Amino acid sequence: MISSKNQTSIIALPFAIIAAVSILLIVYYYRVRYFNYVLIGDEPAFVSATIQQDALQWFKSGYSRYFETFPEWFVPQTNFLRPITNIIVWLEYKIFGEAFGFYFSAYYAAIIAAFFLTYLCLREFTDKIYLYINAALIWVLSPAVVSTGLWTIPFMFDVITAAMTVAMSQGSHVFMRYTRGG
Repeated sequence: MISSKNQTSIIALPFAIIAAVSILLIVYYYRVRYFNYVLIGDEPAFVSATIQQDALQWFKSGYSRYFETFPEWFVPQTNFLRPITNIIVWLEYKIFGEAFGFYFSAYYAAIIAAFFLTYLCLREFTDKIYLYINAALIWVLSPAVVSTGLWTIPFMFDVITAAMTVAMSQGSHVFMRYTRGG
């Protein structure tokens, strides 16, 4: 039988893991990558494609101008619609301006939010503490979290949309529980 003190410390372990990994990633990448961050590779086109278009164009042509080589031959391509990434980059631009290193804060916020939402969801379905710990480790060590989104702005949306998916799943679960009177 696990005492309540041990149970509390076991439950706190996933949160400590998330906090430690997040802090290590932030410190490392701030020193290596984010400090005096300059857009590289595809990032200038990616950011400017969002900033130079209005919200309606995000849904009509998306990033199809991102690949434009000859403007006179332009045809909107709907397979490059990414309105979530447009919204994220637009909000970051409005908040941080050209301090591009701060754009990665949304990535870390999404990692932490998705973990907490996953934790809340697991807590609803089981009382097995080891599942919380495994969920923390799987989330922190998954290729989705430790990926190119850590150092490249165009790839941050993978984890951010994963956090949104977990939030919608948790929200629908809570909604169903309360509408059914449970």
